[in-house]
Amino acid sequence: MSGSRVRSDLVTFDVDELRCAIDAGPVVEMMRAVALRRIPGQPEFVAGVIDLRGAIVPVLDVRMRFGRPSKEMVLSHRFIVIKTRAHTVALWVDAIRDLVSLRAEDLTRREGFVLGTRSFAGVARTPAGLIMIHDPDDFLSESESEALASLVTGT
Repeated sequence: MSGSRVRSDLVTFDVDELRCAIDAGPVVEMMRAVALRRIPGQPEFVAGVIDLRGAIVPVLDVRMRFGRPSKEMVLSHRFIVIKTRAHTVALWVDAIRDLVSLRAEDLTRREGFVLGTRSFAGVARTPAGLIMIHDPDDFLSESESEALASLVTGT
């Protein structure tokens, strides 16, 4: 298949004034933000956990993960529940925008960029402007992933 025909489906979302996106493949569901239970001793970017139909799901404050100050949760905020290599987690974002389909040539990979966050995968050009693409599997380091495993299992 030629490169111009390769397409990626991305879920776009806002964090403050940033327009961001992740691959739609790992998305389990998108939902309104719900009350969460804060767990003492967790990294700042772990906002707490939710009970999602019997499964304990950690909620990651994407704003904090991107080095921005946290905000109070409001009714308009959303969760994007994703399956990473190791965990199901909810990404707490301001708003979910669209499902967009991009051609490979619309994406500039992260090589050559100064990386501000480990999850940054590249930038995409869209009719609505530039979108920062993030890799869900890179939101957590290996040690953070192990810490979340003990949080969810209670060990």
